[in-house]
Amino acid sequence: MSSTAESAMARLWRDRVQRREQERNEAQTRACAAEERLAALTAENEQLAHENALVRAQSDRLAIAVARLTAEKERLAADLAGLREQRAAAPARASPGPGRDQGRIAVPAG
Repeated sequence: MSSTAESAMARLWRDRVQRREQERNEAQTRACAAEERLAALTAENEQLAHENALVRAQSDRLAIAVARLTAEKERLAADLAGLREQRAAAPARASPGPGRDQGRIAVPAG
């Protein structure tokens, strides 16, 4: 082979080696960027998991409060129904005479 052909082959080989080195460097850069993105996403995921745990705990506390308030509301509704029954039965036992104030509370003389 002539020296011109050998130097052309050497240049082609050198260009091929440089291209592969450049491809490797670009791949390493992409891998580094992917690792950084993975680290950022992992940190964000951990933060969101922590916030989710806080929200879940708050939801549990609110569910307990709602259950307690519902029970209290039901108890008060039952008390109110009982008082209405007593009030409805009271006029049957002692209805005021004509002209008397029905809104006043009777106070025993003493």
